[in-house]
Amino acid sequence: MKCAAKHGIPHSAVIFFAVDFDALDGEVTTNVLPYFKNLSGEMSGYRIGVYGPRNVCTRVCEAGYAEFSFVSDMSSGFSGNMGYPIPDGWSIDQISNVTITHGNDSLEIDNDLVSAGGMDDAAVSRLLASTVTIHVNSREYDPTISQEWYQPMINRWTGDVPINDDFDSSRVIGYIHPNDFYVRLLMSHQYHFFVAVSDGVGGLIQGVLNGVEVYRGDDSVLFPWYDSQESFLDWNSDGNGISLSSSSAVTIDTMTDCRVFKLRHPALWLWTTSQESQRVGGVLPMNAEVAIERSLPQLGKSNPNFILCKRWRYANSSSWQSFHDESNGVEVENPFVDLGFQYGCSPSDRLLM
Repeated sequence: MKCAAKHGIPHSAVIFFAVDFDALDGEVTTNVLPYFKNLSGEMSGYRIGVYGPRNVCTRVCEAGYAEFSFVSDMSSGFSGNMGYPIPDGWSIDQISNVTITHGNDSLEIDNDLVSAGGMDDAAVSRLLASTVTIHVNSREYDPTISQEWYQPMINRWTGDVPINDDFDSSRVIGYIHPNDFYVRLLMSHQYHFFVAVSDGVGGLIQGVLNGVEVYRGDDSVLFPWYDSQESFLDWNSDGNGISLSSSSAVTIDTMTDCRVFKLRHPALWLWTTSQESQRVGGVLPMNAEVAIERSLPQLGKSNPNFILCKRWRYANSSSWQSFHDESNGVEVENPFVDLGFQYGCSPSDRLLM
């Protein structure tokens, strides 16, 4: 489950587990069913599918250990296929091989059938999209504060910073670890913030930071970690630790100071049309680089887990280019790139390096 979350597979997606051999009925009883029984108790947040012969798929699904069947019907000589009907509610049926050619090259691929009612949106959900959503508690949010107060931050304190479930509560619901990035929103009090940080398994911890250790009005004593919270844009990741991003600074359009970040994974980007509707613009490839304005890091109004970018370029390219909607070629002025909370917030797993 942790590996699925680390690789950005969203919660509620279907993960198929393969029984890729001719399992006899007795082996299904003694080996396959106990395996899937354990899986069903370990894969919280994900949905389970089974790949295998007809008998395997039928028995695993009838036992309630999987929701979806990917039937290996192409293995017509398997005893688990011979004489058994295709499972009720099957999802995918692997029926033959197809060879595709291009010039002198050829590639053999499977020809699969998809049942009209056997798969749903969760099963084929796009893995690249950030599936986490940041919610602001409207009771605490000060509507007079502009959207620019959404800030991508990084914890440069040497210890963990506790996240509470409310401002008047001492209950800790999580921590921001050293060098982890997070998003914060200034609330009605100047030292109070709503925050969101990765929970390490594909979701979010969302709560509050109270920077005041002892309240004395204008002479309040702040927690020692308070002044060690710095802008995310000041720090690049090298895969293990972090380094100052000033070494990667570039100037865009002759005057805009930007910081450059490399993408550890492919990244979804969005933009807002003139009708104020949000749409997916495309996907940037892994190892591409994005340039983000240093002086005014802006997060999305409805998606503060996306950050405004100026330009992007391919890996090892010196040419920066504008964003163009992949569906219609329209040049986009204000593209927002996924921050990648679904991957994690530490230097070793964050999307923007």
